[in-house]
This record gives sequence, structure tokens and C-alpha cells, in this order.
Amino acid sequence: MAEFELTGVLASGSTEFPTMLGTLANTTSGVTLFDHGNNVVRTYDATSSGLAEVGASGSLGGRISFSLFSQGVSLAGTVIDAALAEAAAGDSGSERAYLSTNENQANAASVLSATVSGTDYLFVAPQNGDGVAVYAVTNNGNSLTFRDSVGDTEGSYAANISAMSVVEVGGTTYLLVGSSSEHGVTSYAVGSNGTLTEADSFGRDESLPVQTVTAMDSAEIDGRYYVVVVSSGSSSLTVLEVAPGGALNPAEHVVDSLDTRMSGVTALDVVELGGGRVLVIAGGNDGGLTVYSLLPDGHLVPFQVIEGSTDAPLDRISAIGTNLTGDSLDLFVTTEGAPGVTQFTLDVSDIGNLAFTTSGTHHGSAQGDLIIAGSEPVQVHAGAGDDIIVDGQGRDRLTGDAGADTFVLIDGDAERDRILDYEFGVDTIDLSAWSMCYGTQWMTYKALSTGALRITCGNNSFDVFSSDGTPMTVEDFNHISFTFSNSYDVVRAPLQEPGPNTGAEYFGTHEADVLTGTAGDDQMHGGGGNDLMISGGGADSYWGGSGMDTVSFAGTGQAVRVNLSDASQNTGEAADDLFYDIESLTGCIASDHITGTDAENRLEGGSGNDWLDGLGGDDVLIGGEGHDDILGRGGNDYMEGGAGDDNMPGDLGNDEIHGGLGNDLLGGGEGNDLLYGDDGHDWLGGGAGNDALNGGAGDDQMSASYGDDSLTGNSGNDQIAAGPGADHVLGGSGNDNIGGGAGKDVIYGGVGNDTVGAGDGDDRIWGDHGNDTLNGGAGNDVINGGSGADRINAGAGNDVLTGGADADTFVFATHGAGEYDVITDFEADGTDVIQIAGVSGSSMMDRFNALDATQIGDDVHLTYGSHTMVLEDVSLLELGVDDFVFV
Repeated sequence: MAEFELTGVLASGSTEFPTMLGTLANTTSGVTLFDHGNNVVRTYDATSSGLAEVGASGSLGGRISFSLFSQGVSLAGTVIDAALAEAAAGDSGSERAYLSTNENQANAASVLSATVSGTDYLFVAPQNGDGVAVYAVTNNGNSLTFRDSVGDTEGSYAANISAMSVVEVGGTTYLLVGSSSEHGVTSYAVGSNGTLTEADSFGRDESLPVQTVTAMDSAEIDGRYYVVVVSSGSSSLTVLEVAPGGALNPAEHVVDSLDTRMSGVTALDVVELGGGRVLVIAGGNDGGLTVYSLLPDGHLVPFQVIEGSTDAPLDRISAIGTNLTGDSLDLFVTTEGAPGVTQFTLDVSDIGNLAFTTSGTHHGSAQGDLIIAGSEPVQVHAGAGDDIIVDGQGRDRLTGDAGADTFVLIDGDAERDRILDYEFGVDTIDLSAWSMCYGTQWMTYKALSTGALRITCGNNSFDVFSSDGTPMTVEDFNHISFTFSNSYDVVRAPLQEPGPNTGAEYFGTHEADVLTGTAGDDQMHGGGGNDLMISGGGADSYWGGSGMDTVSFAGTGQAVRVNLSDASQNTGEAADDLFYDIESLTGCIASDHITGTDAENRLEGGSGNDWLDGLGGDDVLIGGEGHDDILGRGGNDYMEGGAGDDNMPGDLGNDEIHGGLGNDLLGGGEGNDLLYGDDGHDWLGGGAGNDALNGGAGDDQMSASYGDDSLTGNSGNDQIAAGPGADHVLGGSGNDNIGGGAGKDVIYGGVGNDTVGAGDGDDRIWGDHGNDTLNGGAGNDVINGGSGADRINAGAGNDVLTGGADADTFVFATHGAGEYDVITDFEADGTDVIQIAGVSGSSMMDRFNALDATQIGDDVHLTYGSHTMVLEDVSLLELGVDDFVFV
């Protein structure tokens, strides 16, 4: 397996660097060390033989003076030169420098350079103050001209800026700053003249769980842009996607565990290897380094943990630098605990490229590929090499072949994948994306007659076969290498600050007992087992003991109000009742008001219009007949409305909600939720998280919000809004209206005359049966109308369009620069029509002639401006003006 190996120690010991206070600047040939504690600057140049050579060595003298927020300061000229060199080398993270010759934290600053519209700019932020300033660099780095500055505001995180990074998205450069005191990140758009305009902020107040930001760096992978943030106080590594406009969206958040070396993380480097492969390297006060592979969706897959040794202690890491030359990636680390500079080397010749497979069979290369399956079932043969194979939404068959392979299984695809050649002691199965799966103790497994071992965790399962064909046994489970989650789902939402929570005597046994009270003031002690205690009236006291114990008011006719967390709220038949260790409660035929605890509860309303509030914990909430209000709140809850028009917000946690009969209102809230409308005209709102919504019978309305969601309309004329994320939508039967929203969506209209708007992202749309209206929106979409007279609007991007059976209309409303669209089945006999907007001409024939039509092989290429439309398997002689509608 390709791993970093220790190359050697370049400098060490108290005699050479007695007070190492080092930073590393990446250059095109190696790294430059700035040891501010010893006033030394030294270059290390990469070599083909392994250990870097010491180049120039000197002092940090030659300072450049300038004004920063009305204060006279200075920077070493070598620091400015290094910042410019880092920008030229493609490095996008800031370095620590000092604003005077007195190198202490009071004078520390974050320094970063970027070229915008041909001008070199230097961004300087005092780490012991507010804001960031921009300077144009001229006169070979000897002059700084002030251009703009911004201070900290109520909504930004620009106080005590400890790290910065730059990224270019959609032609705009964004400066990202991280605060060590306010615990968050703010993005600014950088104008061509160096001006800064605040774009977005994401931090503590938006529920980003970071504390004391210490370093930042960025990367582009498959057309998506990410900034990586490490924070020492939370010992965390966070990946934020930088969207057009500078918006910051959470992609991944991992924290230190026993399997990583990120405690007190202070240093970071993100390396683009080419071919869509990116490594993230982090270290701090944990005696080692942690390396991840960054996937196109921002997810992190463990690559290697480098532990310190006697030869390389890696104690109190202060800086990380890298240099990629040929097939070697050199990693340089400065440490303060054992002062020195240590070099590691990774042979990248066996690291393959990023590859996507959408259907059929994919064969990888002899290198270690990163293979990502799509929404359709695929069969992957990764080939030789240490491959990373990420399964998709379909039922995939994954073969790693030779090499130390990592199988990454996604969460919530509702399909059971197969790993066909697991090699014990070599391969790894990564389940870090699976919700509610944190270790083998959470898993169940059984041997199958097929020779596979079926492994289940939560709502996910997969089958694994051995590489040598030997049938798997249950004993083999203990020899499978798993990677589990040390990540947390981050949902952008206003921070909720924690607040304060608020006769006879009967004795049960250690078994499951039934205790029936009297009309007097009873005391019931359940003892062991799952006990049932039946209220008979009076001011009763219930002690559940161990087990899942239930108090039932089903036999009373008077409505009850019961709060298992606050007895003072109890009224009706439950007035003056006291509950100790009671987990379950059942109401009566009247309209009850029942509130649980922050632990696991089972609450049943019975008949009547009931109010059930689960509070925290993994609750089971059953409304029964009547128009019920059921609140899941915190925890992973199971909720049933029963008959009646019910209102059921799940709130926090991964909830499963069933509406039952009636016109119900279901809200998943935060978490990966399962929502079933069942019979009736229901409204389903998924909220944040990767949700699965099923409308059931009736004309339903569904909205999914943020996350990679699955939405099924089923029967009825449904209104479906998928929202941001890579969503999977099935309209079902009926005339449905479907909106995909942002993200790479997969949308099936189903039977009926459907209207689909996929929104932004590289979407896949199938109209299926019916006369459908399909709109791709922005992105590189694949659209298939299916049977019926469909109207297909490509939208912006490079799209592939298939009309399917019957007379279809292909609409091109805009002509983006460089767009390249393909129609796979255009029938030029008057069956299909192409509708094009914006073509100049006084008549239809003039506009037809304005199209540049060329026969290339079996296809016709139509070009207008720089927009190309390809008609596959069409002869130019078949085309005429009657095949077009110009608007």
C-alpha cells in the first residue's frame, strides 16, 4: 500500500534550532523554513535521491514597513517573497509571520498572497486584533500599497484571524478567514482592485462545532471547491464547500479519536496530486500526523496515520509543508517539542486517477484508483493497486482485485451492495458514512448459503464474499477490518443555547408484571421486567425499576395531562401523580397531553385529539385515532399518527414518521429521517439531513430541504420539492410536479403527465410514461423523456437529451458560451421538433440558415454562436426548417 515513509531528519537538536518557532512555505522546488525563534530562513530543495538538500541559509532581515489599521508595522522581505512564491506554486494557505522584530504572539499575523486580475495582493491579518487588510505588491516585493481593509462585525468571524485561504469559484476569488476567538469562518469576495466584500459567515452562531481555528487550506476536485479548517480547541478537521457567491456549506466534520493523531491540531496542508486526487494532512500535539483522501463530495477517507518515533518524535507540530516533484511527494514537518525538521516521502506513481461509473461494468487501472459509482447498479473491477471504491445509489457489485483496497459504502441508498473479493488482513471496509454505526457492537451478521456474510448496521446492510471463494462464516466477522465514523453531521442552523430541564401499595417481581391500582392513593413498585401499571384514580406514585415500564390511563374517561419530567404539570386523572423510572405511558379515549423525558420513551395517545411530546431520547410515539399533535424533538424517534389529520414534527435526530389515515403534516427536522404519508393528502417536510420521503396514496406535497434525499410520490398528483443535495426522486403514478433543487439529482417522473424542474447540478431525469415537461436547469444533465409527447428543456450546461417514443419537443432557451448538448434520438421526419430562442433573422428560413449545420460522421452538429447541438444518427439531408420552431 502506498504510504509515507520516513526519509530522514533535516535539522534537529538544541544546537541548530534551540528555540524552534518554525513555519514552512511551499515553493516550486521544495520548502522554505522560517525559524522566527532563531532569526533563520533556510530553503530545502527536493532531490531525486530522497533527502532534500539544504539550499540558501540566512537571516530574516530586510524588513518592509507599512501601516496596518493605522499602526506602523513591518514584515521581513523574505516573508513577503515566500508568500508570493507560495501563490505561484498553487498553495492557498496562509503562514504565520511577525509585524516587528519582537517575535511574540502580540505581534503575530496571518499572511497570504494571491494574484487577482493580474495584480499580486498580500492579505495581512493581525492575530491579536480585528480584521484583515489588502495590499498591492509592487517593486519586486519591496513596496506595499494599501487597497482595502475590513474589520470584525457582529455577523462575521474576523477577530483574531489565525488562518486564511483563497479559492477561485466561478471566476471570482474569495478570501476565507478563520477566527481563533470567535470560532468560525468568513468569506470575502476579492474585487479586481483588491476590495473586500463579505459573502458569508459560518461558525459557532450557525452551529458549526469548531473551537480555536488554527489553520486553513483549500482544494478543487471535480469542479467543486473546498476549504479545509482545523481547530485545536475542538481537535477537529472540517471541510466546507465554497459555492458560487462565496456561500459556505458543510461537507464533513471529523474529530480526533483513538485511531487518529489530531488532538490539539495546529498544522495543515492540502495537496492536489492531479487526476482528481487530493490528500489532506493534519497534525498538532498528538505525536503524529493524520492523512485523509478527499472525495469529490467533500467526504474524507482515511489514508494513513503517521505516528512519531524515536527517529522522528513529531512532538508539538508547528508547520507542515509539501513538494510534489515527479512521482515523489515530499512531506516536511517542523516540531517545537523536539526542535527540528523531518521529511517523509510518498511514491505517488501507483496512485491512480478519479473515475466515475454510472452504469454497466467499470474496469480500473493497474494503479490505486478512486472509483465512484453512480445512481444506477454497477459492477466494478478495480484492477491492481490500492483502490478506493465508493458505492453509489444502486445495488452494486464491487471487486477490488489485487492490492489493499478500501470499500466505502454510502448511507441510505436502500440497496444491499456486494463486496465480492474481500481479502483478510489487506482490505478495509469504510462505514464512516453510515449513520448510527459507530463500531462492531452496533452490528449484526449472519452467514448465507451463497457463501457471503451479511452484515447489518442500523438501516444499512451489505454482503461480503471472500477473495479466495471460501464461504464466509460468522467467525470471519472478527477478522474484517472496518473504519467507523468519527464524523458528525453538521446542519447549518441558529445555535440553540442549552437551557435548564425541566390506597394500596403493590410490588412487582423480576418478571414482567401487571399492577392495577385502586381509586385511592396507590404506590406501585414494578421491580424488574417490563411492567404495566394501570391507573385507578387517586394521587398515585409509580416506581418502574429496571425494564421498559408503562403506566396506562386507558381505562379512565377523563383527559390526562402527564409530564414525566415535571410532575407539577400533571392534571386530570394524573393530578398529583408521581412517576419514577417510567419510560412508557398510554393515554385514554379523551384528548390527552403527554410529555416524556430526555431518555427513551414510548407514548401512546389512544383515541382523541392528543398532544404527545417525546423531548429527548429515542422515542416511540403513537397518536392513535384523532387529530393528534406529535413532537419528536431530540433523539431518533419512531412516530405514528394513526387515523385523523395529524401534525408530526420530528425535529432533531434520525426519525421514522408514519402519517396513517388522514391528511397529515409531517416534518423530519434535522437528521436523516424516514417519512411516510400513507393514505390522505399529506404534507411532508424532510428538513436538514439525508431524508427518505414517501407520500403514499393521495395528492401529497413534499419538501426535502438540505441533504441527499429520496422522495417518492406514489399514487396521486404530487408536488415534490427536493431541495439542495444529491436527491433521488420518483414521482409515481399521477400528474406530478417535481423540483430537484441544487445538487446532482436523479428524478423519475413515473406514470402520468409530469412537470420536472431539476435545478442546478448535474442531474439525471427520466420522464417515463406520459406527456412530460422536463427542465434540466443549470448543470450537465442527462434527460430521457420516455414514452409520450414530451417537452424537454436542456437549460444551461452540457446536456444529453433523449426524447423516447412519440413526438417530442427539445427546447434551447439560452446559448451559453461553449455549451455542448446532444440529442440521441431526434426524428427528423416531422415527428420531433427543436425549439430555439434567440436566433436572429426576419423569417423562419433566415433563422434556419443562421444555424451552422455540419455533418460529422453519422451526426449533425448545429452551432449558433459558441453553442453546439449534436443530433446523433441524423443525416443533414433529412433536416429542414419544419423541424424547428424559432422564438
